[in-house]
Amino acid sequence: MLLLCLQLAFITQHCRLKKPDAKEILTQQSSTIGARDAIHIYLLQNYKSLSEIYTVGTDSTDYLSRGAYFKQEFENGISIQILYCKQSDCDNITELTLPKTKTKYLKKWVEEMQKIECPEAKSEWRYYPDGAGFMGYPGLLNTAVFMPPQDSDYYNKCNYIIYQFTDKTIIGRFCSCTPFNLSDR
Repeated sequence: MLLLCLQLAFITQHCRLKKPDAKEILTQQSSTIGARDAIHIYLLQNYKSLSEIYTVGTDSTDYLSRGAYFKQEFENGISIQILYCKQSDCDNITELTLPKTKTKYLKKWVEEMQKIECPEAKSEWRYYPDGAGFMGYPGLLNTAVFMPPQDSDYYNKCNYIIYQFTDKTIIGRFCSCTPFNLSDR
């Protein structure tokens, strides 16, 4: 019962992600063993894993045909899904799912993570109050996009999108023209 109350308290207070440790993430990324995705490394460093990372699979539909798709569950209702792309025209696409969390609590974390992954990029926030431009996914309330300006050399490098749904928040990180697929939401 106490555990249930603590979980409900966590969800109603909003998820506040711990500050990323840039040095540790970069050290882990440069090693040849273990996780390579910066968000996945962050989760492994800061949250208890509730599952092994497992393959969701590959198939011939849309972006899944471009690589392997993995998922892992963590404490506090946090999960990560990663598409490791095997084609040269796209990079990893990462989806971090959290309990419903206000955008204002996530902005600093997103900015810190982008500094780790692409320190040269000078990004800016763009808001879409009605989710405009994101094809009206069911339950999508609004989006905030953190990315470099279009005239920048870093325009499609390490872009982040905070998707606010009625019951959860998803942070998407992607680095190419490949769309972030939320069609199963």
